[in-house]
Amino acid sequence: MNQSLADLLNSPGDFPFEGVTYKLGQPTVMQMGQYARWLEQRAREATVRATDLDDDTRRVLLKDVIADIAAGVYEWGSETCCKAMQLPRGQAKFLAIMLADQGVDDETADRMIASRLADVVSLIQIAVSDDPKAMAAALNQLGLPSNFVSSGSPIRRSTGRSKKSKRSRSRK
Repeated sequence: MNQSLADLLNSPGDFPFEGVTYKLGQPTVMQMGQYARWLEQRAREATVRATDLDDDTRRVLLKDVIADIAAGVYEWGSETCCKAMQLPRGQAKFLAIMLADQGVDDETADRMIASRLADVVSLIQIAVSDDPKAMAAALNQLGLPSNFVSSGSPIRRSTGRSKKSKRSRSRK
């Protein structure tokens, strides 16, 4: 079964790509630090790119970024870190850091993430198809029984009302 993007980032495990199987492990403290450092550098570079701002405003912006760095806004596990990990570029950088010792650079990591995103899009397209065989294949790819959404599924929708439902309380 192909890994989902969540599986990919929920290491350890194998990551096959372009005929090579990469080994993913839990990130080390050094790798977490590298990722945080990358986020910090991106923030600093953004202030430099803000050429539409006057020099004084850019200095204030850079000062704010430096204060954020000192406050740990870009540290591993922070809200900023988690937001970055939700974006393909952040995921690719994480992969590049995690697999650097196996020869993966930023460009390869970008292709790896793009490939996984394409897999997810394909599964979604199949899932919205009217073809039951395509739907079954998509469900299997997602780790669900092929009849998960059919009327023959052993998993049944609840038909009874809960004792605390609004409608049952209003009848009393």
